[in-house]
Amino acid sequence: RWAEAGQKTAAAPAKLALSADRATLRADGTDLSFVTVSVRDGADVLVPRADNALRFTLEGPGDIVATDNGNPTSFEPFTAASRRTFNGLALVIVRTRAGEAGQLVLRAESDGLVPATLSLESR
Repeated sequence: RWAEAGQKTAAAPAKLALSADRATLRADGTDLSFVTVSVRDGADVLVPRADNALRFTLEGPGDIVATDNGNPTSFEPFTAASRRTFNGLALVIVRTRAGEAGQLVLRAESDGLVPATLSLESR
């Protein structure tokens, strides 16, 4: 066999997961990391219909500059530190601060779900 496909049915939302496009950034005040937030069930399967309200915090020498979810009907401001998921996903854009190196820790929370944290390094 040279190819195989499968599909899993998701259970109820249980936790959040964070995944960055890259974990090491330049401390120049312009470098960005795009972090995908996903709602997962207990077996770590994406819950595609999830629309949970998320809250984000960032510790360290950086800032959350935007959030999004891809929903064309959403009126939530891009600069908000909160966002609803759309089809189980959301996006957080983190920017470094010029001349300030160090570790950044992004945290995503949603009521009733296990929160997620992600470490980024600004050099």
